Amino acid sequence: MNRKQKSRWWPLIACLLALTLAVAVGSGSSRGASKTMWVAVMEDSTDAVILKKADRFADVVGLLKFNQQVEVMRDLSEDKDNPRPYFSVKINGVSGFVKQSALAEKSQYQGEKKDSEASVATGSSAANTAAKGLNSQNEKTLSQSDPAFKARVEEVDKMEKAINQLVYGSEQPDPRKGLDNYRAWGDEGMNIAKDNGSEK
Repeated sequence: MNRKQKSRWWPLIACLLALTLAVAVGSGSSRGASKTMWVAVMEDSTDAVILKKADRFADVVGLLKFNQQVEVMRDLSEDKDNPRPYFSVKINGVSGFVKQSALAEKSQYQGEKKDSEASVATGSSAANTAAKGLNSQNEKTLSQSDPAFKARVEEVDKMEKAINQLVYGSEQPDPRKGLDNYRAWGDEGMNIAKDNGSEK
């Protein structure tokens, strides 16, 4: 190949190198870029929390609200050495970790707000509502057509409050209290590994 032929190939080679570099930089930046997700659990769920560490029993640094937007900084399940089912997140200036199952790719509101909450609820009281197959529309219909319906719903509500009292120490669930109770049970039952790897 003479000098004239070589000089003809240089622009093409330079173009290919620039394209390869652009693709490499682009794919690297998209993998590390943050993205927005939505909270898919109700406020009474023990998963509706931002944790200090990517650990089920870590200290709570913040609470989540249903359908709140969350900035996800990193997916810890992609860690090669230590994959965990958590997202590293930032919400209103608070950084921490959230269980992956607590977040969704899309907004949870579709149609009427109350109906949407019932259909996606995973917290204790909200899950009971969803399990009863209720939304505002069919609850109204059933109340009108079945005289015993209201009394049965009240019975379920009483049971729900009793469970909340046991788990949360209050009729109104607080995910921090729920986690504290789980942590105490795990610690007393010698089910939580200590930081040095030994158990109590």
